[in-house]
Amino acid sequence: MCNCTLNTTVVVDSVFVGTVRNSGSLGCHIGTRMILRLMTVGVGGFAGAICRYLLSTWVQRASGWNTFPLGTVVVNLLGCLLIGLLGGLVITKELFSPAARLFLLTGLLGGFTTFSTFGYETLMLLRDANYGAACMNVGIQLVAGLIAVFFGIKLATIL
Repeated sequence: MCNCTLNTTVVVDSVFVGTVRNSGSLGCHIGTRMILRLMTVGVGGFAGAICRYLLSTWVQRASGWNTFPLGTVVVNLLGCLLIGLLGGLVITKELFSPAARLFLLTGLLGGFTTFSTFGYETLMLLRDANYGAACMNVGIQLVAGLIAVFFGIKLATIL
């Protein structure tokens, strides 16, 4: 059991991330740095999930299209555009600090859509000429993902 308590204000890259102190009585297996990283990702994920909900419901209502998940498509495509833009700035300009990358790419866009991560990672595999891994990633994510959803629904009907 991790025995960490929260009581010291911590700011990373001018963004309040939380408060952390290691109580030390039983020892904390998760270090302060890891706690800060987790909090950074968590705050970004929280914001990303809210943005996903607001945008997808707005797009869905505005479109009036009840038979197709247009809101999800828009969120996924926007997420791919944003992770490409921000990831590209990291690659070409080394623009963001590690903490900002955790917040923006892993947290915010991860909470906004994991499809953006899938798109980015697949494109990086293609960029590195790792075509087999890129095809395997696409196949596993899409085909196995659909199969997993199917079995999840079947399992839900059994329970």
